[in-house]
Amino acid sequence: MNQHVAPPTIPTEPSESWFLILYVVVFYVVIGLLMLNIFLAIIVDTFSELRDIREQARVARNNSCFVCSIEREAFKRRGIEFNNHVISEHNTWHYFYFFVYLRDQIGNKAELTHLESYVKQKIEDNRFLEIFPIERALSLETIQNSFDVASKMRDLEQASNNSFEQQEKILRENAELKMAMSRMTAQVSQLINAGTENHT
Repeated sequence: MNQHVAPPTIPTEPSESWFLILYVVVFYVVIGLLMLNIFLAIIVDTFSELRDIREQARVARNNSCFVCSIEREAFKRRGIEFNNHVISEHNTWHYFYFFVYLRDQIGNKAELTHLESYVKQKIEDNRFLEIFPIERALSLETIQNSFDVASKMRDLEQASNNSFEQQEKILRENAELKMAMSRMTAQVSQLINAGTENHT
């Protein structure tokens, strides 16, 4: 079992030394350069994918509301400042603080309001997305309602104008009928007077 291993010998002949040099160079080229470059390429590619994912998240965060998922362009078309919407109307931190507050209230066995109980129930049923106003924003609905009110006002004004014109037309026809009735009454009176004079 205890055998002596001979140390490697250094080649002394030129043909053997060229083989050793070629072997060492090929080893360093294959292992040193190729394998190192493969690992380096994998690392660089992974970091570039992470950078792309981070950039996509930044673009999504800057161009759509995290809470309601409405794009910046929809607010711009209605003349609403997107940053004001994100900061005041759908502030992500306000939702987070509400969930923390709700968790603390449940942990303290405090009495919950009706709204807090409703949200707690949705969370427990794993239907918590229903409490978020997805594709809805109060500012957009208010503007839509004001557009609807303005449209209804225009419709009422048009109907009022039409009814006023119809009323004037009816009044004119009524006046014409009264004049025709008074003429007919006058003619009938003349005929009656002429008939009574002829009988006498």
